[in-house]
Amino acid sequence: MRNALGKDTHLSRDITTYTESIGESGPIIEKADTPAKPKKTRDKIIDLLHQNPKLSATALAAEIDISAKSIQRHLANLKAEGILHRIGPDKGGQWRIND
Repeated sequence: MRNALGKDTHLSRDITTYTESIGESGPIIEKADTPAKPKKTRDKIIDLLHQNPKLSATALAAEIDISAKSIQRHLANLKAEGILHRIGPDKGGQWRIND
C-alpha cells in the first residue's frame, strides 16, 4: 500500500519485524557530530550590549562586520519586541536589556 507521497506504508512495519527477528530492538542510527550553528546577528548584538551597553550602532556594526543600517534595523526590531530599551539620548545614552 502506498501513501499520498508514493512511499510504502508497510516499510516501517517490515523494518521492525526484521530487527526483532535478529534480536535488535530497533534500527541503529548513529548520529554524526554536527557543527554548532553560528550565532544569529540579534544574539551577537545582545551579547555585545551585555558587555558594553554604551555601544553605538556604528560600533556594533564594526564589531559584527555588517552595515550600520542593518544594525539599526535589528535594534528597531529588538526594541519593538521589548528586548532592548534605550536609556538617555542617542549620544551618551546606553542600552538596557530586558530579560
